[in-house]
Amino acid sequence: MRSMWEAWFCHVEVNNVCPQNCAYCTRYIRHVRKDQMYNMDLETFRKSVMSLDGFPGRLGIIGGEPLIHPKFEEICVILRDEFKIPKKKIGLWISDRRRYEKRKALITEVFGMVAFNEHNREQRKVELHQPLTIAIEDAVKDEEYRQNLIDNCWVQNTWCPSINPKGGFFCEVAQAIDIILDGPGGYAIEPGWWKKTPEEFKDQVDRYCKHCGAPIPIKRELLDNDKEKFSPGLLEIFKNHGLRSLSSKLIDVFDRQLTIEEMEKSKLEWDPRHYRQDKKPDMREGYKTRPSKPQITTPLKIGEGR
Repeated sequence: MRSMWEAWFCHVEVNNVCPQNCAYCTRYIRHVRKDQMYNMDLETFRKSVMSLDGFPGRLGIIGGEPLIHPKFEEICVILRDEFKIPKKKIGLWISDRRRYEKRKALITEVFGMVAFNEHNREQRKVELHQPLTIAIEDAVKDEEYRQNLIDNCWVQNTWCPSINPKGGFFCEVAQAIDIILDGPGGYAIEPGWWKKTPEEFKDQVDRYCKHCGAPIPIKRELLDNDKEKFSPGLLEIFKNHGLRSLSSKLIDVFDRQLTIEEMEKSKLEWDPRHYRQDKKPDMREGYKTRPSKPQITTPLKIGEGR
């Protein structure tokens, strides 16, 4: 694994509410209980952004669907006028076309990068998602091999650490797992929390990664699938936490363990970063190997009046 400060972005998860109902969503939107849903308040948002002062990479605004946050425009104004962050340092991840078109002028003014993935009807027929709900603890018996897969997880190595209202996390999927499994929360949202090395955030790795299917070399699933594959142990955990959308009509139980031989064979064609089958083969998350040092050499400078 890499240190958090090496990531190209650090996300602020402004909400976990989304009108989409995608299978294997990295935020587990279809399973989140109503009492677990949130829209980050502006005080926490300011605190989250301030904690990234000096971060070598860029700031990402993500959800859920950020555009349905009731104070999305205020968030934009805070970034532009209060913190005066250059637009080249900020990215936005969205999927809502109607709201995007309505706020396009403001978005273009504030954000230097917009990752827009609509998940429309045509995309849903071809896009492939990693089956996150096949927990690696259930599906991979060999402990040494399992730990090696976790240590080389493509999500952690190519995606981003994240901040939600419960704290800072080394991985954006881990923060979502903490929410749905009523975890203890992340690291205190304070300056420099993101400087932790893999040895220093091992507590989060041990707590969350065992419940995740991201590192497993396994066939990916169509976004348009009605059913999600669940390993039995994780399904039981989800049920014990009263999570939503767990009826037999929506679940396909994956009740077996994978062999090392079949996973090694799967690795030959497995490319979970290339989930956008409607785009060119090189248009995939984390396509280029991240360098051993941050991509952005000029750190974020965040603070009122800057």
